[in-house]
Amino acid sequence: MGDRSNGEVLMLEAPPSYGRASSSSDAEIIDALPYIDDDYGDPRVKLEVDRLVEDEMRRSSKKPADFLKDFPPLPTFNFEGYPMIAREYERVRAGRPPVSLDRSRYELEIPPANKRNDETAWRQALQRAQRLLQYQVMRMENLELLLKYGPDAWKQHNQRLEVYLSRIIAFS
Repeated sequence: MGDRSNGEVLMLEAPPSYGRASSSSDAEIIDALPYIDDDYGDPRVKLEVDRLVEDEMRRSSKKPADFLKDFPPLPTFNFEGYPMIAREYERVRAGRPPVSLDRSRYELEIPPANKRNDETAWRQALQRAQRLLQYQVMRMENLELLLKYGPDAWKQHNQRLEVYLSRIIAFS
C-alpha cells in the first residue's frame, strides 16, 4: 500500500462531481472505502477502517438495511439438468456448512481391543494396509508420469487451442 513509514492509511479523494446522480438531485451517494490490502490484520488499520465506516454511516440518511434496495433483484438460476450444482447452491443459500469428505478409507487402523486376538480381524486390517500401500504406489506413479509428460501434454493442448482459435477467427 505505498509508503507505510508514517502508519497512515492512504486513500484517494474523488472530485465532488464524481458519482452524482444527474436524474435525481436528492439521491444520496455512498462512497466506497479505500482499497485495503492485507493490512486489515494490523490493529491501527482496522481502527481506521472502522472509523471510516462509522463516519460514512453517521453521514448517511439510509439505514443499513436500505443500502441494497436500489439494486435490481438477483436473477433466478436454472440448474435443470445439473442436480449436484442445484443441491450445492441451495446448501450455500441456506447457510449450511459443506459436507466434509469421508477420509476414513485412507486411515490405517488396527483391530479394536475386543478383536485383537481375532485372526480374521487382523487379516482384514492387513488387506486394508495392502490396499492403502497400492493406492500410494499408484499415486507416486501418476506423479512421476505427470512430471515426465505433463509439460509436453499442456503444450500440445495449448497448440490445439491456438489452432481452434485461428479457425474460429478465419470463419468469422
